[in-house]
Amino acid sequence: MKRITNYKMFFFFLLLIFPTIGINAQDDNNFSPDCPGATTGPNIMPQWSIDWETGFSHEWNRKNGAHERTWVINTSTFRMGVSPNAEIRLQIDESATRTSTNNYIGISTLAIGTKIKITDSKGSIPKISFLGTLLIPGSSHSNYLPQHIGIQTHLLFESELNEYFSLGYDIGTEWDGETNNPNIFFGACLNYQATNNLASL
Repeated sequence: MKRITNYKMFFFFLLLIFPTIGINAQDDNNFSPDCPGATTGPNIMPQWSIDWETGFSHEWNRKNGAHERTWVINTSTFRMGVSPNAEIRLQIDESATRTSTNNYIGISTLAIGTKIKITDSKGSIPKISFLGTLLIPGSSHSNYLPQHIGIQTHLLFESELNEYFSLGYDIGTEWDGETNNPNIFFGACLNYQATNNLASL
């Protein structure tokens, strides 16, 4: 319990500092958000700019007779550009789960990583970046965090289709910290850029 409390205090401290800085960064620089928990684009944060991206989600599991609901109360990704071609990242998620026999709440993801630009788009060549993430383990009492360090490695791509649409996709491998065999991941997302200040995923 003490470990989770320390995480919450650290998270609260970040909430106090990062929103104002992130808003200023967005006013002065052009970049695309990653939509934590959904998609990750290849764009890099401008150097020394800071961004806070947040959201929530709900999952209902009814497989094999289960009746389990999980709410991601808050998923937050903090990004800071450290060079023209690289950024560092911190993700903190807090979730609540309700089952037919138990209820629990806690930090469900704690991860640190980097995104590094490989190439800009050139003709038929898409924009490409590398994303590497370490999943921080929790204690033996954690309901969500792995017991060992997990690793995620992804190649992120984005191809411009026309003035308004682009296609983002990524391929990766993920070790969850619990098993020796990695999971293979593939994701795709169609992006619509209505104006310089308005886009949808």
